Amino acid sequence: LDEGSELMLRASLGRMSGAVLDLGCGWGPVGIITARLCPACRVTLLDINARACRTAEENAWRNQVSVRVLCQDGLENIGARFDWILLNPPIRAGKETVYRLFRESAACLRPGGTLAVVIRKQQGAPSAQRFLETLFSQVTLSCRRKGYHVYFCAGGNSDAVS
Repeated sequence: LDEGSELMLRASLGRMSGAVLDLGCGWGPVGIITARLCPACRVTLLDINARACRTAEENAWRNQVSVRVLCQDGLENIGARFDWILLNPPIRAGKETVYRLFRESAACLRPGGTLAVVIRKQQGAPSAQRFLETLFSQVTLSCRRKGYHVYFCAGGNSDAVS
């Protein structure tokens, strides 16, 4: 588990409830740990990469947790709303992709829901925070360590999302 994802999980675990999405799940550690430590949560893992999704399904089975795994690019037409979305964004995919995921996340949160994002300072945390503030009425720096910043974003601005 990378340091940023670990920091985001530590900041989020005691707060999460309801429907949780691990957006860009990769091999599934964030969603699987969430399902294991928050058994009352309904956890969905989502990734664009079919191989990553198969690996996440296998890892969930090996860890004896029940999760839903979806293989698609982002949240458009997902047909679900979440109380929590956890995102360690794919920085290498580019700012356009990352900001699209921020917008789609804002649109897919339930009222009172939270987007938790981890991003390194040198990978654009300050500019990402400014962009998130256009989508959410509350963007809070929950914690930071070794250059990683974890933001909790709530109060989605429906005008900015549409």
